[in-house]
This record gives sequence, C-alpha cells and structure tokens, in this order.
Amino acid sequence: MRIENRGKNLWSFADFLEAYNATYNIANNRLTVVGYGKYANVTFLLRVKPSTTYIFSAKFERISGEARVATAGYASADGAESIMPFTEWFYDPSSTSGEINIQIVPYEGVNYLKIHLYATKNQTTSGEVVYYDIQFEENSIVTEYTPARSDFLDLPVTLFGYAGVYDEITNDGTKVKRWEQELV
Repeated sequence: MRIENRGKNLWSFADFLEAYNATYNIANNRLTVVGYGKYANVTFLLRVKPSTTYIFSAKFERISGEARVATAGYASADGAESIMPFTEWFYDPSSTSGEINIQIVPYEGVNYLKIHLYATKNQTTSGEVVYYDIQFEENSIVTEYTPARSDFLDLPVTLFGYAGVYDEITNDGTKVKRWEQELV
C-alpha cells in the first residue's frame, strides 16, 4: 500500500489539465502562460473536500495581457457535473506585478476544483503572465509560501476482503483486521 504526503502546499504542476488559446512553460517553480487569443489560460484540476476553506495564493509578473484567476467546481474529475459555477476571483489588466490571495470554499458535493490561470481576457488577443510561488492550502488565512512537496511511504500490508467486508487502515495508521485468509 502506498501513502502520499503532500505537506501544507497542495499545489502541484502535475495537476495540469489543459491549455486554451495558450502555450505554457513550467520551470523553476514558475508558470509562464503565453496567450494568443481571447481568454487564453491554463487549467489545473485539484482534488478538494466539500465545505472546506482553502487559500490560493501566488505572485505574478505581467509582461503583457491581463492577469486573471477563475475557478469552477465539479463532482467528478471528468467535469461532467458542474456544481460550483465559474467564478472570476481576481482580475488585473494593468499592474506589472502583484500578489493574488483568494479564499475558496467549495460547495457541498464539489470534489474537484478547476483553477484557471489567464494571460488574456476578452479585450486582448495576446499576452504573457508569469505566475510563481503558487500555493493552495487548506486554511482560512494566507500563510508564508512553502514549496510543494510530495513523498511516498510504501507499507508492506496486505488487505483482504470479500462480499463487502474488508480489512482497513484507519486515519491514524492502525490496521483493522476484519477478514482472515485461509489457504487450503
């Protein structure tokens, strides 16, 4: 069994989902979004807990275009059932740099949150915005940036089960044996 520890910063560039009217580059914990049409953005899909407070924070440098952050919430990863509507949280068409701090509370039933990071909106047809020190954490206040980390713990555990009755491992790591295997 493999358990993942992600630390307080839940952001991961591996959660990239798609780009729309944009190209992007990820290097040295910086995301550069280059837009070549209206609403140019890159989208990340993050697993969230419903009715839990999260903070999205980042810094940005606007080379051209417009810095913008928007979200939408879904019941499943395929995005078929929208539960939380598309919401624009941040929009800055003129500053050359700045900070973004957004508090997001996914609605009941929302298990996935799409976060869109833009380089253009509807007024521009091209733009380039660099987002860095991106942090997504379960919290109600903005905290100091901590790089995202992820490590794994592999446990040599075999869980057995049959007909709806299964062994389990609780949140504190205790193995609860509910099934015995007998080799004949």
